[in-house]
Amino acid sequence: MKLVVLDGYTENPGDLSWDALKEFGDLTVYDRTSFTESPLIAERIGDAEIIITNKTPISRETIDKCPRIKLIAALATGYNVIDYNYAAEKGIPVVNVPTYGTASVSQFSIALLLEICHHIGHHDKTVHEGKWAESIDWCYWDYPLIELEGKTMGIIGFGRIGQAEGRIAKASFDVTSYRLQYSDLRRAYGNNLKSYYLHYLQWGRQEGRKGSGCIRLQGAITTLNGTDYGKVYDYQYYIDKNPDVFRAYGYDDQAVLAHFVNYGMKEGRIAKASFVVNNYKARYADLRQAYGNNTAMYYHHYINWGYKEGRKGN
Repeated sequence: MKLVVLDGYTENPGDLSWDALKEFGDLTVYDRTSFTESPLIAERIGDAEIIITNKTPISRETIDKCPRIKLIAALATGYNVIDYNYAAEKGIPVVNVPTYGTASVSQFSIALLLEICHHIGHHDKTVHEGKWAESIDWCYWDYPLIELEGKTMGIIGFGRIGQAEGRIAKASFDVTSYRLQYSDLRRAYGNNLKSYYLHYLQWGRQEGRKGSGCIRLQGAITTLNGTDYGKVYDYQYYIDKNPDVFRAYGYDDQAVLAHFVNYGMKEGRIAKASFVVNNYKARYADLRQAYGNNTAMYYHHYINWGYKEGRKGN
């Protein structure tokens, strides 16, 4: 499979690596191609199947000239440079990156708030021009300085960026900490971060729930489809030993457990220090005769019978 990055410089001027994309095929990266319609675009795409663009337009004409295209990825939230309607007609998915700027944009908004309070840019410039040194009082400001202590911040629009601004502005509430602490809220709200904010404002504070201070998930589930995997599975142990799982699912304990049940057991992954499937298999000949190389069945045996029989899991 061939991949082409048409204008990679704005996203990666050299401090990052494209190596992860090379795992999917033959990768070609151009720093810049064209910000307007140009024959060079189709020429550089050629017979590539995956097209990655930031500001280089992908028009109907370009799509028609490059019939091998299977996916168009925008290295941005906006995808207006792509004729996505025509791509849809051709059965070509168009994907974007909807959340890449959440932290940086919210941080920038806080920086602007502080600028309003202190006019740092103006005062830095005028101090360097000598205004402070020229002051007969050895004291200088051109604008009143506003202190944030005791102020209430209003956020209009409470999407991802608004929520991130709230996290930065209020140290007493960390939505990640709140979510990690309370399993009942995770069951109710899943990955809907806005609901955790609203719960804390409407009920959590009155109930005495803590809004911050937790860095490890509490009360992770061990039961899936009626089976309790607690004898062979511990959420924290599993993600500590399998960082790929944490990168994929993070603090979603339901998804992590599902991964263990659907894939981890078949792969023989260790999810609890007290149970190592290869040791369990090696120790008991009767189980090897019954289950052979069906690794998942050794987990099930220990859960349903082995533990009760006093068999050693490690």
